Amino acid sequence: MKKTVITAAVFMVVTALAMAGNEVINAKIKDGVYTSDHGDIHILNSRSNKKTVGLYKGVGHLLLSNFTISGRGRVYTGSFSNGKKIGQVSFTPQSNQAWKGDWKWKTTTGRNKWDGKWDGTFKTSSKLKGLHMWNTFKTDFGTLDLIHNPEGKVAGFLYKDGQEYFVHGGFSGGSQMKFYAYISNSEDIIKTSGPFDIVMDWDYGLYGTITSKGRQYTNIRGSENGQTVNITLQTIKNYKNRGLMHGEERGKVTISASLFDEKGRHWTHTLYKDQSNITYKENKEKQVDKQYSNLVNYYNGGKGYYKNPILNLNFTHKRLRSISNASDRLVAHSIPMKDILDYLTYKRNSNSFQNASDGRKKISNSDHTFWLSESNGKRKVRGYAFIKYGNNDKWAYFYTIQLN
Repeated sequence: MKKTVITAAVFMVVTALAMAGNEVINAKIKDGVYTSDHGDIHILNSRSNKKTVGLYKGVGHLLLSNFTISGRGRVYTGSFSNGKKIGQVSFTPQSNQAWKGDWKWKTTTGRNKWDGKWDGTFKTSSKLKGLHMWNTFKTDFGTLDLIHNPEGKVAGFLYKDGQEYFVHGGFSGGSQMKFYAYISNSEDIIKTSGPFDIVMDWDYGLYGTITSKGRQYTNIRGSENGQTVNITLQTIKNYKNRGLMHGEERGKVTISASLFDEKGRHWTHTLYKDQSNITYKENKEKQVDKQYSNLVNYYNGGKGYYKNPILNLNFTHKRLRSISNASDRLVAHSIPMKDILDYLTYKRNSNSFQNASDGRKKISNSDHTFWLSESNGKRKVRGYAFIKYGNNDKWAYFYTIQLN
């Protein structure tokens, strides 16, 4: 790896000095489609503007990084693939919409020897219709910024744990559409064969496996509309009990949450659990205020993955008795998240929901009711869960759902 970096740096500097001329140009090549000596090229810059990917026709990919040479300007250098063959390139911007460049095969020897020129001129920034992967996908592994050309090539960047990685691969159509790609941490590492690092099905969302640093992550989901959702358990209230002492109940409460979608369980988390027996007095709220945050992938269209995520909230109370302990049965309530997400993302207004008591609203197919509010340009949903074990045990808990 060290040898490759040094070799790349040498040809980068030589090329830059040879091409720059007297005028110092420090422009960054903008995103978009360019005409070039080798056909149209789609260009996308990383969020840090330190890395760039390119697609050219159905032939291959470009992985580039850029740097400046004092008194000479900015240079983009890196690797390209052409079928199974690999080469090196150096582009010097003439403005943010044009570059002059050279290319050579990896097998070509000599610091100043190039196999041809590769100039580019800006054509358009318009996205063509029907290119499904030309989007940003939030996944529960990391965020993918991708471009997609008509010939089926895909490239972009993976953002994970504060790092950005090159991604290059393709998209196949047919009855089962797939996105497949390699992950690279260097512009000098471009792959044309071997097992893919990303293999995901696509149906207005992504689902599949990602292999990173030798470890395979399965059941990875991704969506253009992925959002980080904050669920805060606010209070627990014992309305009525059959405790041995008047007006109070003693035991342990557990409240957990699980998110399900068309592909199965997405995540599960314990929102609250008493570690020891707690006294809950009638008509008195226990303040909790514990928050849990996680990604929810959803699609707000009429078809595709994640169009109807379901949040399950589960409540149990294990009673303490002097003779024998007993557990009230698990009470699980399902909450269709689509209606809530549509409200939180301003796809629906509060007056589109059916009214319930105390200013709350009803959501279809849910036993919970909700207060819907908006403040400082952000919306919040406050849920009310009422639980009844026979006629004598009545509980409730209150929680909020907000987008990060």
